[in-house]
Amino acid sequence: MQLALLIGAACAVGAAAAETSKHHLFVGTYGTPAIYGIEFDSNANTLTVAGNNTTRKENEWLALSYDSKTIYSSGSSGWSSFPITSPTTLGKEASTTPIGSCSSWGGVFILASRRSPYTLYGSLSCGNWVAVEKEGEVGKATAIPYNEAAIIYGMATDPTYNYMYSTDWKGGKIWTHKINADGSLTAIGSVDAPSGVSAPRSIAVHPSGKAIYVVLEAWNALALYFVNETTHLPVYTNGLYPLVPTETNAGNYGAQSVVISTKGTMLWASSRSRVAGTPGYLSGYSLSESGIPIRALFQVPTATSGGKSNNVAACPFSENMVALTESERGSVSIWKYNGIDAQQVASVNISDSAAVPNKGCCSEAVWLD
Repeated sequence: MQLALLIGAACAVGAAAAETSKHHLFVGTYGTPAIYGIEFDSNANTLTVAGNNTTRKENEWLALSYDSKTIYSSGSSGWSSFPITSPTTLGKEASTTPIGSCSSWGGVFILASRRSPYTLYGSLSCGNWVAVEKEGEVGKATAIPYNEAAIIYGMATDPTYNYMYSTDWKGGKIWTHKINADGSLTAIGSVDAPSGVSAPRSIAVHPSGKAIYVVLEAWNALALYFVNETTHLPVYTNGLYPLVPTETNAGNYGAQSVVISTKGTMLWASSRSRVAGTPGYLSGYSLSESGIPIRALFQVPTATSGGKSNNVAACPFSENMVALTESERGSVSIWKYNGIDAQQVASVNISDSAAVPNKGCCSEAVWLD
């Protein structure tokens, strides 16, 4: 009897281990009316396209709701929501809202709050916030208070979801807003990027809430800021970390995105190449408990230029793994830091627009589990 119980327990553990090796992502596009469901087997190191969900014409940026029941998509025509019906499939589009009119440059980036009332925030242009209905549907867009000349590119909240930080790509500033109880925003102020022409793009906040990282597209570098605990404004530390090798022609590259691992021990950042057929770069840094970069871990070429993408998405179940999307050929890949270097361990091509590079897959990935 005891032997049978032991065997049964061992089988249960083995089944659980096998089950947890399967993880899932949703991947967006620049012009193909689809959001792809991808399955990653971390034991076999394989990526599989397991779902092709028909959507509106573009899904340039994606965000997952706090309860993982809804996925939000943004593009030049506005924001939409889709119920998640399985780890790789979506239901019918539940709602859509046009971007608030700010300029001719339509909204792309989208951020979903993890705190009630689970508001959505988005850019480009002046930026907007959107109320979320009971079943995850998007509501009316309201403009966020910025300088009228601002072109907002990236957004990130602090770990408490009480403050939001965003980058003014055109004006070379980093903005701080207080997130109010109803999800609306009150501007606290802005600070300058290292240069007015450094083009601050993506932004990330360390889980400690003490450090902020800003990708400077034009400088191909990462800028380190501390957070003033009284004002909550970023304070530039004069820390700059290169995102392409020093011997390269920096004008041929554009720094792209940055993510922090779930526990805050690693930073991953990317630069895409502006020259088709020439690889971009993926860089990694180890971080202290307060978010200070301790040392450079690697800087490796990516498989392609990245096209319009080379966006990284931090893996929720591993500190040393990310997903990377690129649109030159249209693919999703998994990269892993092995203690010495970073290597691509799995990849899948989604050639839905082979005749027109950068017009289809793959724009951005979000991990479901």
